Amino acid sequence: MKKISTLTLCCCISMAVIWLYGRWGFDFINIMIQRITYPVLLCTRVCTERYKQWYTESRTKEELHKLLQDRERAYDALRAEYIVLRAIQVHGYRTQYAETLSQAGTTLPMIAQVLMRRCSDTIQELVLDLGSRDGVAVDMVAIVQNCILGRIREVYPTTSVLIAVTDARCKIPAVCASSHAEGIYMGGNRPDSASLRFVSHLCAVQEGELALSSGEGKVYPEGYGIGRVTHSELDARRLYYTVDIVPLIDPVTTRSCTLIRKECAATENNC
Repeated sequence: MKKISTLTLCCCISMAVIWLYGRWGFDFINIMIQRITYPVLLCTRVCTERYKQWYTESRTKEELHKLLQDRERAYDALRAEYIVLRAIQVHGYRTQYAETLSQAGTTLPMIAQVLMRRCSDTIQELVLDLGSRDGVAVDMVAIVQNCILGRIREVYPTTSVLIAVTDARCKIPAVCASSHAEGIYMGGNRPDSASLRFVSHLCAVQEGELALSSGEGKVYPEGYGIGRVTHSELDARRLYYTVDIVPLIDPVTTRSCTLIRKECAATENNC
């Protein structure tokens, strides 16, 4: 019974095909081919357009990312040179790091790589891959592109711990490059927030000007970039300005730094 039904169905289909072919001829075949291939062609076109769009956007993103990296490198180089020129204007001579790099045959300072970061709302520290056996000592200063990254707090045989410039424990005697206002820089445990304290009310601090290390004290050499002024206001007693500063260096994205001593900077500048 099943075989008969299958045979009957095949015969009906064959007769229907023959009847349609006899009525429309080759047009029937073309219509059937078009109806079968149209969904396939439609899907192919949609997939091809989606792939072209994705490829174009992906390539554009890669090109923009590469262009952004090139612009960031150029900006860092220009900022480092600008800090050198500002240091010349404020202090009258070049900083030790710039002088060292410009003198042929001079031994370069130690280059340390960042092994680990401890950055939170309460602490901003970096662990470096150089220690006492490499000549690292407490209170050495880390420099990145003529900007202060921080100072060495603890030293071990193979590693050292650095307090970042964004740490609240970091206090640096500073001077504003344009207004020559002096104060004490203090980190805020954030990469985008710090302050300059004890700035005299007689000084006209300008927004956007550069804050440099003044060289006072025993740790930080003078003429290195710290941050940029964003806002200033008088305290309640109207004796001092509290100046908001954005640090120039973000320890979260820093991978390496140069370690120097203030004594070396003073010796280099006196030469």
